[in-house]
Amino acid sequence: MICPFCQAEMQKGHLSGDGRRGITWWPAEGPSWNRVIVAKSALSSSETEALYCESCKKIVVSL
Repeated sequence: MICPFCQAEMQKGHLSGDGRRGITWWPAEGPSWNRVIVAKSALSSSETEALYCESCKKIVVSL
């Protein structure tokens, strides 16, 4: 998908939080050290698909 903000290609991945470590975006493919920490704490466990734009540092989530 093309980023709606800067027109760069976005990376597929997912947002996840386990209620202990916060919320992190993880890439669908590639090394896990390419993750992005979104929030340092989370109250519950959750996960959803999300696209990340490395160029403008935005995450797009479809509900």
